[in-house]
Amino acid sequence: MIALVDQEGNIRCRYNKDNMPILYYSGLNYDDPEGKTPRLNGKYHPDREILIEDIKKLLK
Repeated sequence: MIALVDQEGNIRCRYNKDNMPILYYSGLNYDDPEGKTPRLNGKYHPDREILIEDIKKLLK
């Protein structure tokens, strides 16, 4: 699990479709693009892609 923290120590996050904060990002690989079935050699990693987007936004 990975949390995104800004320079002031605040956890930064986005909200899911139910308007609930997503506090942690998974660093796992998955068999499916939705991130439902974790697998060590899975080719999908949706949370890492979202984390990269959020880091870029935070750095601006």
